[in-house]
Amino acid sequence: MNKINSIKSDICRQIMELNVDQLETLTDAIEQGDIEGVVNPPEVLTCSMCEKLYGECRAGGRECMRRYRMHLAG
Repeated sequence: MNKINSIKSDICRQIMELNVDQLETLTDAIEQGDIEGVVNPPEVLTCSMCEKLYGECRAGGRECMRRYRMHLAG
């Protein structure tokens, strides 16, 4: 299984294990755009993880997407 399928599988597993309160928290987090700490797939590259691994992001969105794709391909 490649990295992207592993990540998707882990996210699905975590979502399927949520109780009602946790699902509400996830829904709120998605609406606010902040799922970090709600669903925690270990290989997903968050902004903070990206900066720890690759250094500060200088080019904004384009650099972020390049790093994200590079990470998934890794």
